[in-house]
Amino acid sequence: MLAALRGYGEAAARQVVGTGVQVRIWDIGNKVEFGVAGVAVKPMPGSCDDTTGGKNWYRTPDAVDPAIGKITFHALVGMTEEKRSAWLAEHIWPHEARMLAAVANGIRTVDPTAHFSTHISGVSATGPALATEFFKAMKQGGFPADELVFLIVQPLRRCRKTGYWRFRRWRDQHNASWRGRCSLRNLAIRRE
Repeated sequence: MLAALRGYGEAAARQVVGTGVQVRIWDIGNKVEFGVAGVAVKPMPGSCDDTTGGKNWYRTPDAVDPAIGKITFHALVGMTEEKRSAWLAEHIWPHEARMLAAVANGIRTVDPTAHFSTHISGVSATGPALATEFFKAMKQGGFPADELVFLIVQPLRRCRKTGYWRFRRWRDQHNASWRGRCSLRNLAIRRE
């Protein structure tokens, strides 16, 4: 799987760079804290039924880790942030970091000075501890992102009772207290 992902990264980069654009940062993955294609828990019922595979398309990634296919998205988000982070750190993130690193390595064959990001969803962006552990795990697994992106859905910004404001406080404290010696740098918010 890693060789295929590396090849994909190289092919995609060749096509993009071939247009003449200069890429400032390559964003690999979309809301990836709960896994990526092929290495993820069972999705929400009905959420992906319109895919090419039709209903019941999900196949457990038993060759990667049999525990992954035994848990649903609902069960995962129903855990406390601490338990969810621990479960993901044990079963998903080590594999995911290697997969993202493979894509990045493919891109680097075309763009040797490439910089990378990945982003997590608003679900985890409102849980700063999980967000921190995710990006640390990516770095430890071989994918040290240059820019850490937290996706926030626009309506969340309007309500001070939401996790968006908790995230903002955490981000501001994190940047202020760890500036210059931080294991996580370049925090960014992307709105959807």
